[in-house]
This record gives sequence, structure tokens and C-alpha cells, in this order.
Amino acid sequence: MFLLQVVVAVLLIAATIVVLVVQSQHNATAEARDRSLSVAVAFRDAPGTAAAMQSAHPTRVLQPSSEKMREDAHVGYVVAFDPKGIRWSHPDPSRIGGHVTGGFGPALTGKPFQETFDSALGRAVDTTVAVFDARGRVAGLISVGIYVKSVNEMVAHQLSHRGVTGPRTAR
Repeated sequence: MFLLQVVVAVLLIAATIVVLVVQSQHNATAEARDRSLSVAVAFRDAPGTAAAMQSAHPTRVLQPSSEKMREDAHVGYVVAFDPKGIRWSHPDPSRIGGHVTGGFGPALTGKPFQETFDSALGRAVDTTVAVFDARGRVAGLISVGIYVKSVNEMVAHQLSHRGVTGPRTAR
């Protein structure tokens, strides 16, 4: 009888752990979606973004400002590109002028387009938003990506600075 109780207890503990892991992964992905959308909207609405996209040399303004936004917001990338998908900015400057990967068509309608995918650096969330000119035409797009593991790391870092200890996510 005692052995049966131990087996049931172990099974309940294992099931609880599985549920907590799944819930944690879901929460981290939801947080990454929220953060990437917030950063994309902030960059879209920043003074000068639409004007830079309509200028003769968009990269001159958009490359340094997108890199600053990426670093300040602690996201994987902030990429500005034209309505045809040609990059004006990228964390790797050698990729400027190339075509973006992935879809962005739904963002051209004005609704944010989000997708979750598995990358070489782990699970990632990408949000793309359109930037409109004064006439309501798409002047360009902003794509912001964040890696789910970086959300977990940020939460662990914040908890450790508040005196809460727990497991840390490895990078």
C-alpha cells in the first residue's frame, strides 16, 4: 500500500512539473509577442520614422535609430524595410539592401502581423507593422524580433535583483 502511495505521489509531482513547464513556455511566448509588438509600434510612431522612410537616403537615419532601439529594448532585431521588402536597416549592416525573409504581406493592410518560429537561436517571435505616410500609403515597415529565451533570461535577471532566487535559463 505504501508503494502505491509513493507511485501516485511521484506521478502527481511529474504531472505538475510538466504542466508548469508548458505553462511557462506559453507565458514566455506571449510575453515575447507583447514586447515585440510594443517595440515595433514605438519605433513606428517615433518622430521622424515616416519622414526617414520617404527621404532620399532612408538607411542614414533608420540604421542608427533601429540599432539604438534594438539595444535599448533588448530585442533580437529591429529591421526597417520598404513595401517591397528591401531592407533599410539590419543588425548586420551587410544585409542592408537585401530582401527580408519571411512574410509581411498582412502588415501592409495596417494590422500588425505576428509569427512565431524556430530559429537557429531558438524559438522566436516576429512582429511587423506598417508605417503610413500623411496620405495613408505604406511608407515602409518595421519588423521586431525577440527570442523567447531572452524573455526568460530577463525575467530571471529581474527576479534575482529583487532577492528572489531560482533557476536561471542558460544562454
